[in-house]
Amino acid sequence: MYRPSLRHAVLTSLLMLSGACKEDDPGTLTPVPDAGTRAPDAGEPDSGTPDAGEPDSGTPDAGSGFTASGALTPATGKQVPSSAKVMVFWSVSSTSPDYIYKFGGGTSSGASFTLPMPTQPPLDALNSGELGVGLIALLPADYTLADGKLSEEALEGISTNGLGGAAQYAIIYKATPTVTYWSWANSFPLGYSCGKGVKARPEESHDTFEPVSCESIGITVDDFGNIEFVNWT
Repeated sequence: MYRPSLRHAVLTSLLMLSGACKEDDPGTLTPVPDAGTRAPDAGEPDSGTPDAGEPDSGTPDAGSGFTASGALTPATGKQVPSSAKVMVFWSVSSTSPDYIYKFGGGTSSGASFTLPMPTQPPLDALNSGELGVGLIALLPADYTLADGKLSEEALEGISTNGLGGAAQYAIIYKATPTVTYWSWANSFPLGYSCGKGVKARPEESHDTFEPVSCESIGITVDDFGNIEFVNWT
């Protein structure tokens, strides 16, 4: 059974996972050159392909034409930004230590957003080469962050600058017909799709996902500390 090791203090508000770097080995994650900065110009969402390898040739050629979309809803006392960036953070717990991989992005305009995924995730964004779970966060329009494994500094920057997140939703990428460890994933199709969180039963340790329309993703505009992402690992 894979054990979570993401640091709770940094990621509780972002991912609701237990523990992004191991407490006893914080330096093992690969830092990215740009840990997250506010730039003067809003720019477009990151579109570069990371250096990490692609899934094996037997995996689906998914990504072309896939787009998730939905609405932004403000929490009490919050306002929907006129524009913002939508970023996808893939949680990988099939290695030690666990890590978060940033890949994919879109934009919001007013109370709606679009999130295109033109290419399949890199292998480093997948669990055991089989399953990708991408959690969706809302960040300022002028915030920049390179694709790749995230350092502690980058995670802290996201937590500090985040404007909200899709608390109960995720982008799901299934690279193989059968997923061996996360049985719930076998109800999802190959390639990209979307999931909504299902709370764990009392006898279960973690939440799961069920398929949902990719046009119905809801992002809550709120402080990151108030966003409860699906605790799936």
